[in-house]
Amino acid sequence: MTITAPGMKTYKQTIELLVAQNAAINPSMTAGNVTQQVTVTADTVQLTTTDNGTIASTLENQRINQLR
Repeated sequence: MTITAPGMKTYKQTIELLVAQNAAINPSMTAGNVTQQVTVTADTVQLTTTDNGTIASTLENQRINQLR
């Protein structure tokens, strides 16, 4: 017997029944592999450059206060 459900691990069990025999199965389903991806983007001001030490951006007082 195999039981599957979205987001759950597959439940497998082998059972043998004789003629006119009944079976009650109580499967225990556990959470399967859940994949979640979060992408965060934001506007940024480049404060330095990697090819020289010159700052090429001007920051306003309000933006400097936001960085604190």
